[in-house]
Amino acid sequence: MKREPRPADGPTAVAVGIVDLVVVAMLATAYVLSGLSIGAPDARELHDTEVYRHTVVVVTAVFAGAGGAVAALFRFRKTSVTHLVVTGLALLAFVAL
Repeated sequence: MKREPRPADGPTAVAVGIVDLVVVAMLATAYVLSGLSIGAPDARELHDTEVYRHTVVVVTAVFAGAGGAVAALFRFRKTSVTHLVVTGLALLAFVAL
């Protein structure tokens, strides 16, 4: 038995892509702002920066995995690919930095 994708997959993929871009922009802003400091950072500020950045990476990974799983569960192939590409690229960028 072959399961076809749902007819609402295309519009849903566009909506999910837009929402993903907004969420990734917020996470990127949090990632960048966590490293800002006035003056020379001390050891505590450096540690806090690493904790905040690790939290952003973990939240992005959970967001990517959970969204991809939900889209696959509902058989939205285009939506799943769109979500995983947008959040996956952001996750790779965060890990690379």
